[in-house]
Amino acid sequence: QATGVGVAMVEEIITRAGMRMSVHIVPNYSRCVFEVSHQIAEGFFLGSRNAERDAVAVLSRPVLINRWVWVTRKETSDKPAIARSRAATSMGVMLNTNPHIWLKEHGYHITGTPNTGVSLVAMLDAGRFDKALVPELVFQYAVQQSGRNLGDYNITLHSSQAFGIYLAKDFLQRHPEALTRINQAIDATAASRSMA
Repeated sequence: QATGVGVAMVEEIITRAGMRMSVHIVPNYSRCVFEVSHQIAEGFFLGSRNAERDAVAVLSRPVLINRWVWVTRKETSDKPAIARSRAATSMGVMLNTNPHIWLKEHGYHITGTPNTGVSLVAMLDAGRFDKALVPELVFQYAVQQSGRNLGDYNITLHSSQAFGIYLAKDFLQRHPEALTRINQAIDATAASRSMA
């Protein structure tokens, strides 16, 4: 069963939009794109914009802001972006995610590509790579699930990106009002949360 902050937010949005959803978990975003492009799924969440996803689906308004962070173990003294060259620093990143694509495009030496945040934490702790680039909420949750303490890590902001709900283009052809309803529900949900 899917749980978490993002799932709860999307469930509230879908309910406000007067729609229903069922959720199944897949290992990574490549699988999301595959399922949408092969009409196995009608959409996925939470995703940030990229060309591969935009080819098969349309992104809603932002549901939340996703912060990517550089992470090192406390005993590692250098800063992720400056101490060593990109090619000399071994990097970990979750497989087929936007941070993974970004690291490849920018010439980083990637030595670990786990499928889960918990695996990323374990690999970082074991010294399988020097640094990781990961969504902050994913890392925080994985550290908690691993029984570790966030204080064991150096965490530095890399960037912030809007995350939303991707709806399959073929789904939107059959339900052209769906994106408008979801965007209106996102606005209403954001307004209700800001007043709480």
